Amino acid sequence: METIDIYSLKDKNLFDLKVILNNIDFEDEENEETLKVIQGIYFLKCDKVDEAIELFTDVIEADPYKSKDAYLKRAEAYMRKGDLEKAYDDYKKALV
Repeated sequence: METIDIYSLKDKNLFDLKVILNNIDFEDEENEETLKVIQGIYFLKCDKVDEAIELFTDVIEADPYKSKDAYLKRAEAYMRKGDLEKAYDDYKKALV
């Protein structure tokens, strides 16, 4: 399977994201973090912010040093909730 560029997903509509999710091999452990980030993006687009935060947090907890995309997307989710302090913290962590 080809590598998915997380940054290119922000412009995808819900249908396109669903197609991408359907094409990911759920059994492949290497895809697990990418899958969770894509699912989180899908939830954000569906205004399911709390579910998105939970998925991004799972990715971050699995490997905080390789989770730049998850930090950025979780910061976006916190911004939507109006939690600017947590959003700011995640943006800072993504830049490190």
